[in-house]
Amino acid sequence: MTLPKGLVDLHLHSARSDGRYPFDDVLRRVVAAGVSTVAVTDHDLPPAACVGVQEIDGRTVRLIGATELSGMWRGRELHLLVYVPGAIPEVLAAFCAGQARARAARYEAARARLEAAVGAALPPADDDALTGARALTRFHLARAIVISGRAASVREAFDRWLGDDAGLVPPLETTFLEAIALAKHAGALTSWAHPPAAAVERWLPEFAAAGLDALEVSRPRLPAAERKALKRAARRWGLLETGGSDWHGWQGEPEYGLFQLRAAEVAPFLAALDAAR
Repeated sequence: MTLPKGLVDLHLHSARSDGRYPFDDVLRRVVAAGVSTVAVTDHDLPPAACVGVQEIDGRTVRLIGATELSGMWRGRELHLLVYVPGAIPEVLAAFCAGQARARAARYEAARARLEAAVGAALPPADDDALTGARALTRFHLARAIVISGRAASVREAFDRWLGDDAGLVPPLETTFLEAIALAKHAGALTSWAHPPAAAVERWLPEFAAAGLDALEVSRPRLPAAERKALKRAARRWGLLETGGSDWHGWQGEPEYGLFQLRAAEVAPFLAALDAAR
């Protein structure tokens, strides 16, 4: 196998979901950082540009078709990175549009509850979100609470009102296993995004049996011991490894490009993706 070269980022976000910067701006930052292969994994949205090799500012970058689906499992919301070997299939694009519209409805239901809980008016879902062109997340609610002055930080808003245990954000209807099944039906490869170590021990056997392809084992600020544990779990269950910055671009995050992932570290995954064409 010929190893791919350069830097890779298989997980980051634009303003189409909960990132700060527009999609095109994200790609420019990726190219400026020397990344040669990227997957912009906006929540429940297919890419905003044609997948394949793109030329940006005189440089080339390979854009992988990808999205980040959410699903419930044992009362917890988990995230599934979905990678497509070519263009996004219609079945997956249609599912994403439906999920994005469902996110807007979920946002509105949560907004009504949160306004009573925090004692402040929060902005309604916009037209792009209502039509499925943009995905609203808990992060948007958290920022709205911060802007209202009822929380000092996004973290405080999550800790007080937006976690699964608070019960103010309605649960998703899609389960994590259903998300895996849908992705596999579309011919995609899947990776469990930022998997919690304790959850890996409990749930990975079920997810692997359902067809999960990979674990995200490389991401910023991941302790070395936890990364090694994830790698051991991936080997034990015959899974591939992925990684990414999960960069959103908001204040408090490191500047893009400080986290670096060599293509050789995820070469088997990239080779499997190419082989699935």
